[in-house]
Amino acid sequence: MDVIRGKAPLRISFAGGGTDLEPYSSEQGGVTLSTTIDKYAFGTLIPRSDDSIIIESMDFGQSVKYNTKDYLPLDGTLDLIKAVVNRLAPGKGFTLIIECDAPPGTGMGSSGTVTVLVIGMLLEYLGKHLSPYEIADM
Repeated sequence: MDVIRGKAPLRISFAGGGTDLEPYSSEQGGVTLSTTIDKYAFGTLIPRSDDSIIIESMDFGQSVKYNTKDYLPLDGTLDLIKAVVNRLAPGKGFTLIIECDAPPGTGMGSSGTVTVLVIGMLLEYLGKHLSPYEIADM
């Protein structure tokens, strides 16, 4: 299989930020006004011939390595990415490299953007297809 590359746009919110998060949204309802911008999260997924899963974050300067049979521990290191891997359980090895135009913590939605990017890349790697709504729900 070939290398998979992806990018997803970052966003800025004009109003309502945080009202779309639980428990506020289920108790009070939530509405946000956001738009994407010309800054992106980028990913490269390189298939491996062994059972290793390697995740590298250029922004955090962190790298982790696991076996495909492992449950990736949510221990504070690259947890959003590891949660996606746990959820999709690829069962085959890969190296995943992530980099973002905006530094973490800027409020530009980089966490959500990276999550959607990783979901999309892993689905492509696994040959699975979900609608945008199914991906958003995940």
